[in-house]
Amino acid sequence: LLDYDRFSHDEVVGEIRFLLNTLDLSGCELWGDLIAVRKPSESSSELLISLSYLPQAERLTVVVMKAKNLSISHEPFVKLYLLVNDKRTKKRKTSAIRALDPTNPIWNEAFTFELPSSQLQDAGVELFVTSNEGEGQDLGCGVGLREGGSGTQHWQDLMQNNRKPIAMWHVLR
Repeated sequence: LLDYDRFSHDEVVGEIRFLLNTLDLSGCELWGDLIAVRKPSESSSELLISLSYLPQAERLTVVVMKAKNLSISHEPFVKLYLLVNDKRTKKRKTSAIRALDPTNPIWNEAFTFELPSSQLQDAGVELFVTSNEGEGQDLGCGVGLREGGSGTQHWQDLMQNNRKPIAMWHVLR
């Protein structure tokens, strides 16, 4: 049983175990006690972004919402690059966050890019979380049809749902 969260990961509430060969399939209800499930370790760094595309205006909007489990300890910010045919064409960045907990910053900053509909299939966005302190390597992710994994899924959802913002978590590598 999961608790649905639109802008975050679904949270596991518990589980019920039963043997399929003992079920009476003529009824449609099944009752039982939930067994508590230990949550998996969520130590990987992740970034929550929202994408939307307005075809009439030919405008892509990227909202950098928040991150979690960052290894950066001082004023993190996000660099964004618009890619067209695997070439960086535009660059933007969020403000640096001065927070009590820089490992889980919240930005909620929107960036718009002019992007013709004819280039949407060949476009994508690269995002890197970094700091001015140069703490280790920048962590990043890519969103677009050429990126693979959740990056491809997010871009496909964007193209199938014009004018609707689509939010998704991406693991930073």
